Amino acid sequence: MGDSLSAENSMGLRLRAENELLYTLLEFSKLLTSTRTVDQILEILTVQTSALLGAERTSIFIYDESRKELWSKVAQGEKGRNIRVAANKGIVGLVVRKGDILNVRNAYRHRAFNPDVDRQTGFITRNILACPMRTHTGAITGVMEVLNKKGGSFTIQDEKMCSSIAALAGVALENSFLIESQENLFESFVESSIHALGERDRITYGHTVRVAFYADRIARMISDSNAAPFRKVHYPENVLKKLRYAALLHDIGKIGVPEAVLNKRDKLEPHQVEAIWQRFEQIKLGEHIRLLENGGADSRSHAAFCARLDRDMAFIRSRLTPGPISPDDRRDLDRLRGTVHRIAGRDIAELTEQEHRNLIVSRGNLTDEEFTVMKDHVKKTWDILGKIYWPKDMKEVPVWAATHHERPNGTGYPQGLKGREIPLEGQILAVADIYDALTASDRPYKKRIPIDEAKKIMRQAADAGQINKEIVDLFLSQPLDRLSPPGQELEANRKPQEERG
Repeated sequence: MGDSLSAENSMGLRLRAENELLYTLLEFSKLLTSTRTVDQILEILTVQTSALLGAERTSIFIYDESRKELWSKVAQGEKGRNIRVAANKGIVGLVVRKGDILNVRNAYRHRAFNPDVDRQTGFITRNILACPMRTHTGAITGVMEVLNKKGGSFTIQDEKMCSSIAALAGVALENSFLIESQENLFESFVESSIHALGERDRITYGHTVRVAFYADRIARMISDSNAAPFRKVHYPENVLKKLRYAALLHDIGKIGVPEAVLNKRDKLEPHQVEAIWQRFEQIKLGEHIRLLENGGADSRSHAAFCARLDRDMAFIRSRLTPGPISPDDRRDLDRLRGTVHRIAGRDIAELTEQEHRNLIVSRGNLTDEEFTVMKDHVKKTWDILGKIYWPKDMKEVPVWAATHHERPNGTGYPQGLKGREIPLEGQILAVADIYDALTASDRPYKKRIPIDEAKKIMRQAADAGQINKEIVDLFLSQPLDRLSPPGQELEANRKPQEERG
């Protein structure tokens, strides 16, 4: 009877221990699956495994098959140090080769033990429990090495626990590496996209990098704000990353803008100026021939006629740079358009209608028709980004990127959204975009506007409902002269079009 009760008690204790083990592993599994980054998983593994197995330290060695090396990204008690060992050396190397758990009761007596790691870290290893970690396909992805059991050696129960933890860890790390790989893929896609844009227009490339910087600063200020209307708005790092992607890609649609518009330098391109000069020379010759046909050339009047054309040509050249047109300039340009000469049986105006439209532009260097083409870059941004399969947690990126020209008062484009119809993140990008357009020093069509003047312009725009007033007030509350955005090294001497931002 006594033996029977003893057996039942012993069985009950084993069942209770197994239940506790299962519960512990379940909780451990929940903790691992709720963690995404490799660093966080490794940190949890090293701390929790040591606690569960009563060990002084746990190290996780990741197997780099391409280099035949094992490296420890996080070693408990040695954070910030990377330990690399050859896959054919040491206890961890033996576990990789054999593929089995290894319980070493006296480290320094084991033939495979490599004391170099102890010499590097100053740690003295007494005993080791090393378990292979595997992917879902069974491939070894690393080794979990538990060091120095407190109060003795590692037991068979410890081996079971370590094997179970290693199984969970292998799958968790595999998933985390896949997520990290996916994020690296997106990162490389974004970088490749803006580099492709930079090949066409390096100024836009520098602009997008700076807008990403300003947008991140604004979003962090909103997160730290305790005042309305941002008191309940908080941007975690994963959302800040999405905002960065949207900022870097907000002008990607400019890839689809015709070269003649995207890289237009002045109000007229050099070949157009050359065409006017050749026309004036043709008019001079035609006038000379006309005088000869009418009985002889009046050298004084012809010289005065040519001098007038030379002065007009010099005037045209002086008005190529983007900028306002005075009433007197407008009258002179109207005169040139209206002055027509009969040459070789056809009428030739000194200025064509198209040339006249370009030269009378009072803001920037694009005509209304060209600016309409430029504005279409936002729709093209949506078309390009909308065709990409974005994962669920990234689906807002194209929406935010394509709303950076919408305005709270409804005067923006391409959709004419108003107020809260515009995502807050799109409004953040709008403020960052305009600030850089005003203060950038790489815009050859205009001089860099001083910060104080840029602040005044932005406040006026906010009062007019063209940008979010609360965001502007928050952004301008910081000392902007101390901001050091990246991208200045990307400045180029190519002149962009009106309102590139």
